[in-house]
Parts: sequence; structure tokens; C-alpha cells
Amino acid sequence: REHNDLVAASFGRSLYILDNYTFLRNLDAAVLEQEVALFQPRETYLYRPQRDGREKGGSQGGQHFYGANPTYGVLFDYYIKEKPKTASQIRKKEEKELN
Repeated sequence: REHNDLVAASFGRSLYILDNYTFLRNLDAAVLEQEVALFQPRETYLYRPQRDGREKGGSQGGQHFYGANPTYGVLFDYYIKEKPKTASQIRKKEEKELN
């Protein structure tokens, strides 16, 4: 709860983790009316990752089963009201108008 992560497990030995769902807690009608909204990022610490020889190999039992850690850095959650159009979509619309 401290980091607002949601963890769910199944009887079929599956495990799902949704990291930092804080933005869902802050999503309300006022945010949905805005064109663009940027949510407060999670508190982040400055550090340098060190390799200890256990990544993707070895034979220490538990090292055979591993998952990738999140990438290093700050993640920003945002809301955009309308999906931006790609260059291809804009070009096709302009071509349609010209025809």
C-alpha cells in the first residue's frame, strides 16, 4: 500500500503486478474534463545500479526464475483527452478534402 502497487495471484501459479496505480486514485471528473493532465510522480531516489552476477544466468536455484525489474528513472503518468493524430492520418484527411 505504501507504493500503491496492486498484486494479484491465481491458483494457476500466475502473479500479476500493477506498479503505481496512484493516477487511478486521482482520476476524477475534473481531470477528465481537462485537455491534458500530468499526475504527481512517485518519490524517486538517485542511485546507481550494481551488477552482482545473478542476472540472466547462474545455477543458484532461484536464479532460474526471475522477472525484469522496472527501468531506472522517473515514470510520468499523464492523461490526454483526445488521441493525437498520426502524420498518416493527417495526410489522408487532407488528401480526402482535396479530392
